[in-house]
Amino acid sequence: MTFTLKKTNTVTRLVPLVQYDEEGREIASRLNVRFKMMPREEWDKLTQAPDDDERLLFDVVVDGIADTVKNESGETMSPEAALAAIRADMSLTGQIVGFYTQFAFGAAAKNAQRSRAR
Repeated sequence: MTFTLKKTNTVTRLVPLVQYDEEGREIASRLNVRFKMMPREEWDKLTQAPDDDERLLFDVVVDGIADTVKNESGETMSPEAALAAIRADMSLTGQIVGFYTQFAFGAAAKNAQRSRAR
């Protein structure tokens, strides 16, 4: 079998998420999120644009949820419903976008780029 290299602009990563129950106890979990990758220049232009874009950064970088997500009653949600529910929770969207920026543009990404040049 031969391997065929296909160019893609998405990558799936396991994102650690923290939520809190009614009593304030921390609930830590992980979720596979599919991200749209973009160059740093495009990210900077998007985040520093003077116009008031209606999109959230979450909408720009998240391509989908690659895990099964259940609602509070334990029923499995459709991928679209899971994405909408996560998007509606600003704490989760902030954690996911924060993970993306660290993954795509943080120290680890810079070190990986430097090591390829050697």
